Amino acid sequence: MHSLSRQDSPAAGLDAAQADTCDECGGTIVQQDGDLLCEECGLLITDTQIDHGPEWRAFSYEKGQSRSRTGPPVTHTYHDNGFSTKIGGDSEKIGGDRPSGHEQLFKRLNKENETEEKFGNGEIIRISTAVGSSDVVTETAAKLFSQFRDQSNLKGRSIEAFATATVWAATRIHDEPLVKSRLNRVARISEQRWMRAYRDLSETLSVGIPPVNPQQLLGQAQEMVGFGIETRQYAESLIAEFPAAKMTGSPRSIVAGAVYLASRLASPTETLTQREVATSMDCSATTVRNWYRKLLASTGRQAKLDREQTTIQVYA
Repeated sequence: MHSLSRQDSPAAGLDAAQADTCDECGGTIVQQDGDLLCEECGLLITDTQIDHGPEWRAFSYEKGQSRSRTGPPVTHTYHDNGFSTKIGGDSEKIGGDRPSGHEQLFKRLNKENETEEKFGNGEIIRISTAVGSSDVVTETAAKLFSQFRDQSNLKGRSIEAFATATVWAATRIHDEPLVKSRLNRVARISEQRWMRAYRDLSETLSVGIPPVNPQQLLGQAQEMVGFGIETRQYAESLIAEFPAAKMTGSPRSIVAGAVYLASRLASPTETLTQREVATSMDCSATTVRNWYRKLLASTGRQAKLDREQTTIQVYA
């Protein structure tokens, strides 16, 4: 195989490298040992490959961290998106103590809006970590909080409420919805206040938040109530068979009714009561009973429930 160099101009080599076929013979361009060449005629397209990585090598995480000269990625969880230089710690030891006049300068630079965003982002990170949300949910919540702060005034309003509201909105945007009772356990504000903040947030930013599918809450319900995998699978089938047009209530209530009905039909060993399900799912026993009856009537499980009760009475 012979190789003919054709690199008279960088633009020509770039255009040929981006093409799929050779300009000389129409053959296929392949990559071999870092070079781009034609596998038919051997024409060398380019022999210059750009390495976008660092010029150093590291064989351990600690060595890589010590040799790295770049900062962390841009993130909305910092009030300045992570661009500012951190002053303090070892940096003060290198340059000595700061003059006394600089203390007042740094305090004046700490603006009110930065203080609000610092506190709000800290609260968002705390809540997201406590409920086990993903990093993308935390990032989206911080971005929503920053956008709302820029478009509205937070003076006299609860930062904790809006931080909790942004986490609630972000979990629904990324299909990781939460049960309200789980969020209320870690929130430092009442549900009434952060739900009011959530409505203000939705109206101000015009956020398109999709409705919650009750099946997405079954995992959290299983964790809070404590039922088996058979009950969960049966509850999923009940919700899937229930007509979507009739799902006009709270997804949490629908899940509670489905879990109670599934515990009676799927696993005879489950001994869940309506009050136990209601307490764990933060709703009333009447709500569980109402949705239990709706699911029973709409999914045609009444005959099976009657057979299960007859079997229990016979063996009893």
